[in-house]
Amino acid sequence: MNRILMVHSFYKPTLPSGENSVVRNQAELLADSGYEVRLWGPTSPGEPSSREKLETGSKLVTNRSSDPLDEIASFKPDLIHIHNMFPNISTKWLSRTEVPMIMTLHNYRLACAIGVFVRDGKLCTDCLDSSKVPGIAHGCYMNSRIATTAVTMFQRRLKTTIDRNIQALIFPALLQKELLGNYTSGVRSEVIPNYVPPSTNADSPTPFQDRSGFLVLSRLTPEKGIEPLLEIWPSSFELVIAGDGPLRKQLEVAAKDRNVRFVGEVTPEQRDILLTKSLALILPSLTLEVDPLVVPEALSSGTPCLTLKHTTTAQLANNSLAVRTYEDKKSLWENLTSLSLQDRSHEARELYDKNWSKDKWLFSYHKFLLELQD
Repeated sequence: MNRILMVHSFYKPTLPSGENSVVRNQAELLADSGYEVRLWGPTSPGEPSSREKLETGSKLVTNRSSDPLDEIASFKPDLIHIHNMFPNISTKWLSRTEVPMIMTLHNYRLACAIGVFVRDGKLCTDCLDSSKVPGIAHGCYMNSRIATTAVTMFQRRLKTTIDRNIQALIFPALLQKELLGNYTSGVRSEVIPNYVPPSTNADSPTPFQDRSGFLVLSRLTPEKGIEPLLEIWPSSFELVIAGDGPLRKQLEVAAKDRNVRFVGEVTPEQRDILLTKSLALILPSLTLEVDPLVVPEALSSGTPCLTLKHTTTAQLANNSLAVRTYEDKKSLWENLTSLSLQDRSHEARELYDKNWSKDKWLFSYHKFLLELQD
């Protein structure tokens, strides 16, 4: 399987997308490793007009979106690796090719209309075990019942497509596989964390004694959980919040007198500097997440992570002291104190190498492909 066609519906350029980065990183790594790789996929418009939104919705309902059949005919791949298909790629074409296909599920779109198990800025898994699709009643997608109905139709086609046409699935996180197990039980699957390049300062991390403060790197939106974090943040510790979003002014008010500093949007270079100089990365997200890129980026810098106990990242705490979990003010304070006193940089880098490094991902991916041929 030396010729691989990677298929991905790219999110709009104005929206920071970990999925887009992961797909590009994987394609580049495979090409550098001797595979012949071609990446195909449409990109959503940056600021779609009302007409464009209607056209996208119509294509989604009628399953008339783009397809890679011409690309398949010209490239003649040995394997098609599908990533995201929503909302710009149809499902019809999968039954029209005999090329083996695998798929990586980067989100929870099979069970949740918006793909992240969030409603009104809070964790919500109502649709996970319900046949009544409460997401339609709530109008979860774009605050519209009509739009959510269209997404639900896509979900059902995607489930059928996976059952009939996909040879195997890749889940970037164990918790994601466990939660979506009922939707994919008939298909072979494997947990392979994403390949995430190390931070630019990974080979020269800041010594523990020169680090200070804690860091949140995030969009400032409700589901990221920053406001609940600020409510219990102990002012005896410094917190730096990097990122921007609609909640910034509200969060700045909530952070008053809590030893919190907002630095706004940062460049990749500035992000890496903040990571390597911090005592730990805080992941306060109210969502379950899948495989947030900022976690391995931090770990590669020798920076441990502290996360709410329900996230996919929290599962890593069972095997490494570089990941800690909190659930309330007391456990937050205890972990901040511990991370301020104990150097966990070695464990952090070790955890990165074991899960997200170039060598680990290539080994896991190559092994996965070999097993599919047996």
